[in-house]
Amino acid sequence: MNIVFASSDNWIAYIVLGISIVIAVLTVVTIIIVHHLNYFLSKTFEINISRIKGIKNGDDALDYFIMKFDLTEVENHLLKIENRKQEKLGDLDPSSKKYKRILKRFDKKGNKAFILKFYRLKTRYQQIDYERSSYKIKEYSYILHVKDSIMKNRINFVKNNGNLVTFSKYNDVDQRKALTKEMREYVKKRDNYTCQICGKYMPDEVGLHIDHIIPVSRGGKSVISNLQVLCSKCNGKKGNKKI
Repeated sequence: MNIVFASSDNWIAYIVLGISIVIAVLTVVTIIIVHHLNYFLSKTFEINISRIKGIKNGDDALDYFIMKFDLTEVENHLLKIENRKQEKLGDLDPSSKKYKRILKRFDKKGNKAFILKFYRLKTRYQQIDYERSSYKIKEYSYILHVKDSIMKNRINFVKNNGNLVTFSKYNDVDQRKALTKEMREYVKKRDNYTCQICGKYMPDEVGLHIDHIIPVSRGGKSVISNLQVLCSKCNGKKGNKKI
C-alpha cells in the first residue's frame, strides 16, 4: 500500500484557504453585531445630585434632570432617533409585515434611548506613607433606562406645568399638599392677581385665593392648567363645583 503525502505547497494553500474562511466569517459576524448595536441610537448622561434634596425615587430624578438641565442634547438625540426610524421605514407600506417588524424592533430597543446615571460624590480617605489624604468617588443613586417616547411625554408634561410640577407630585394622594409656593406665585402672576370669575383686581393679595378649577374632591390635580385666581367671595360660592 502506497501512502501519498500532500506537498508543502498544498498544505500552505489549505492553511491560506482556512484563514480566509475564518476572516470572512468574522467579518460577517462583526457587520451583524455592529448593525445590531447601531440599529437604535443610545445616549448616556451622568448627573451629579450631590447637593440636591427631595429626590426620593427615579421619577423625581428624571423630573429634576428635565427641569434643571439644558435639554438641547436630549432634543437633538430624539430628532436623530426619529430620523433613523424614518430612514429604516422608508416608503414601506404601513400595513406590511416589514413595516410592523421595524416598529416593533424600535419599540423593543427604545428603553435604551437614554441612560441616565445619577450620582453623589462621596469622600473617602487613604493613608500613604503615614500621610492621610482624601479623594472623591461616584456613588450611583439611580440608573434609569428611559424610552424615547417616555422622555418626550415627560418633557411635555414638565413644560406644560411651567417646570413646577414633578410626576410624583402629580400622582400624590394629597393634591393640596402638592400645591407649592412656586406654583402659587406663578398662577398669581399669570392671572395678574385678578379673580377669574368677577374680575376683581387684588394687587395686595388680600382675599386672593388659588383655586382648583376641577376640585381636588373630584379628582382635580395641582397642575398649572387646573389652577386659577379667585377672590374669597367667588371661591366661597364656587365650593366644590367646576366653573
